[in-house]
Amino acid sequence: FMPKYVSENQDGRIAEEFYDEKVPLDVVFVGPSTIFNAVSPVWLWEQYGFTSYVRGNASQTMWQSYYMVADAIQYNKPKVVVVDVTFIRHADDFVEEPSNRKALDGMKLSKVKLDAIKDSKADEETMGDYLLPLFRYHSRWNKLSMEDLVWCFKDDPVTYNGHLMQFGVSPTAFGFTGYDTREEYTLGGKSVVYLRKLIELCQT
Repeated sequence: FMPKYVSENQDGRIAEEFYDEKVPLDVVFVGPSTIFNAVSPVWLWEQYGFTSYVRGNASQTMWQSYYMVADAIQYNKPKVVVVDVTFIRHADDFVEEPSNRKALDGMKLSKVKLDAIKDSKADEETMGDYLLPLFRYHSRWNKLSMEDLVWCFKDDPVTYNGHLMQFGVSPTAFGFTGYDTREEYTLGGKSVVYLRKLIELCQT
């Protein structure tokens, strides 16, 4: 009953596909969609000769970035971690359940995943909803398609080391509208705490 994230919302496959990576990683990238849409590990390998993986997710918070790195170093020992801090601006109570699902459902069960769920879920959500996704997705029974059946038995990757390659062309030209000129920025306290934890983790 879980979404397969094949033809739509492919970023829901990034977390799960990471565990299929067998090559030691030099660099791990974390952050929101700007990361998995813009960073191409294939191009970086071809141009500079280092291996990398994008562990980004839609609307990835700083605490999720921390846990993605903590999870990654259980399987790899990257030399460098690159963090997109775009979502550091969000308040402590920021929760976006669909994005949480894309980040957390694909993680392998571990203490890191348990802590990530605890720090990411909304107050009204339960740990069980994330540990047993059937509780969340059981109502999809009347929305199942042939894709759900086919991809229940196949596991072909949709990303390139976590990068979602884009082939479409937008009919609209996006123009630069100027820099944000606010004089003061308020950063989320929880986000700052997890950025510091991430720095400490990388230094150990």
